[in-house]
Amino acid sequence: MSQMDIEAEHLERSTEWSKYTNTCVLYVSYIGEGLVKIGSSDCQLLQRELKHISSESQYIQWRPIKYFEISGRPIETIIHKCLVRFNASYNKQKEVYRPIGTLTEFVDMIKDLVADNDPKLKMTYMEKKIFSLKNEVIILKLKNFDC
Repeated sequence: MSQMDIEAEHLERSTEWSKYTNTCVLYVSYIGEGLVKIGSSDCQLLQRELKHISSESQYIQWRPIKYFEISGRPIETIIHKCLVRFNASYNKQKEVYRPIGTLTEFVDMIKDLVADNDPKLKMTYMEKKIFSLKNEVIILKLKNFDC
């Protein structure tokens, strides 16, 4: 096993796809020979799609190593354009990349790309944060009123 294979195995064990069952995700899967496949899936299709890809594909390995919540499929297209310099050829498959450095470094770069290029998701997170903070203020006011 190569160092990248070992890292992929470790990352796969620490990845929890079940928390993304109600959202659209960008997935990063290690497919062997130092290559990764990056795609997106809607929440209802994720488990079925990943089982299908892993059992019926031409890939040497299929190790889902990271999931990122995204606001929709257009973000996948943006991320693919950002990663064009990492494009790799593998059995005429699309969306396959050869990371430079470690898988962890590559995944961290994708995390930054998603954060920088998905303003709709960022706004949703901020709205949730504002709502949570408003609730916290109400609770604190109520506690102060009780004293």
